[in-house]
Amino acid sequence: MLLWSFLEGARARLKNRSTTTTTTTTTTTTTSTKKEDDVSPPFLSSSSSSPTSTPRLSCSSSNSESTTFISNSNDNNDIKELDFTTTSSSLSYSNHRNNPNHIAPIYVDIHAAPSIRDAQIRNAVQTICYYHFSKQEEEEILELQVKQLGGGLSNHLYVVSSSSSETTTSSVLVRIHPPDTFSSDSSSSLINREYENKIMAILSSLHMAPCYYGRFINGRIEQFLEDVRPLRHDEVLSEKFGGEVARALGGLHLVSGIPRHEEEEKEVVEEEDMGEVVGTIEKWMQMAQSVLPYNQKHADLERVVNITSFLEREWEEWLYPSLFTSTTSEEEKQKEENKNVYSEKATSFLRQVVFTHMDCQSLNILTPLSPPNNDNNNTTATVKLIDFEYASHNRRVIDIANTFCGCCAMINLCPNYSKEYPSCELQDDFLRAYVGKVAPALAMELDEEEEEGWSVFLQQARMEVGKHTLISHLLYGVWSIVQWGNEGCDIDFDYVRYAELRMEGYLYFKKRFWGI
Repeated sequence: MLLWSFLEGARARLKNRSTTTTTTTTTTTTTSTKKEDDVSPPFLSSSSSSPTSTPRLSCSSSNSESTTFISNSNDNNDIKELDFTTTSSSLSYSNHRNNPNHIAPIYVDIHAAPSIRDAQIRNAVQTICYYHFSKQEEEEILELQVKQLGGGLSNHLYVVSSSSSETTTSSVLVRIHPPDTFSSDSSSSLINREYENKIMAILSSLHMAPCYYGRFINGRIEQFLEDVRPLRHDEVLSEKFGGEVARALGGLHLVSGIPRHEEEEKEVVEEEDMGEVVGTIEKWMQMAQSVLPYNQKHADLERVVNITSFLEREWEEWLYPSLFTSTTSEEEKQKEENKNVYSEKATSFLRQVVFTHMDCQSLNILTPLSPPNNDNNNTTATVKLIDFEYASHNRRVIDIANTFCGCCAMINLCPNYSKEYPSCELQDDFLRAYVGKVAPALAMELDEEEEEGWSVFLQQARMEVGKHTLISHLLYGVWSIVQWGNEGCDIDFDYVRYAELRMEGYLYFKKRFWGI
């Protein structure tokens, strides 16, 4: 049973980390007996800071190998966020815990016979987090059961569990990455697995992601969240969940000091920071073009070529210049001059670059099966974000726009964009909750202006978000083409149809929010 606790408990633990460790030596393994809840990534140094008036999770870095993450918040009232903690506060841990640099020399062959594949998975679990499945105070490893999960579009997912009541926890989640036929270099792949593991270890240490138990050659092991369910697409901005999703996303956006992708760090940014999405789109565009020559006889080739050509043309000739360059027409300049001060505040605020999730859709938002205290009359519900494969630094509005797009049934391949895109009322509720979380001073300023301040701010914010929905559709349209062309990806999903639906969404929202 997963232990749900309030975020203030996590903050208290972060401020009171123990710096004392005791080493216990056995015949096979050396482990530390530090409490599992209090493990920082080995490449991070522990520190604390006095709380400030603005809720914020921050990190300051003096060099690339020593980074300190600090929880700077005294906003501990009425917090309903789920906390990722383990089921026991006294578990010992291995040197794989929160350590993305320690890779177990184990490869899991997803194409092998099930018995061989499952044996490899058990070996990975017993090597990395053996302490989860040993009898209390004994070294014996109990028999493990392996079960495959569906729903993953970027990984093969397996749950490893023991039916014994004598174990310290019941299950762990094993993620196995599909082979990447594009490059053996992680930074040149669709997903930079080195960066992903680094981010997961950091967020795990901040109790903002499932506990990171460790990694092996082509995957990792993390906490399996039990007694939870993903949201449905029509619940993401609903009255019950919308405010909590906004605050969860805002909490992630408050984390500062997270390193960027290495290829982004090498570039000298002299002009306005456009975020990492520009580089990601252009990199994925090149990958999409590279798959076409190897699929000349594929039945879907003509459809793929048409989609790829359309998206590439739209990006180069229209979307990039429209959202990421300072060139404006006379008509646009006149509109800028007529903007209200709160309209300008909305644009400036939403275009700030923060650490973003970039895949905040219903399957990556979890909620408990039963509300806390068995109160089934709660009007709101606790949620938590998972799966940070595509997390990067971008304008906050792009992450919000992507979340709004996720309210349409694209994953089910049957979206109705005109009916499922959130109403103005639901968007406003989300944006109010979001601003209240990440910028309480701005929210207070808008409150003082009564309805005029919020009215103008929200009207402009809805338009900004709407215009940036095109980034979401183009980005994941290209992503889907790359997945289709990756010979190593055998996940059962119609990527070509998904790309077509993303293209249709792009055209729909271009007309709706740009009038083109």
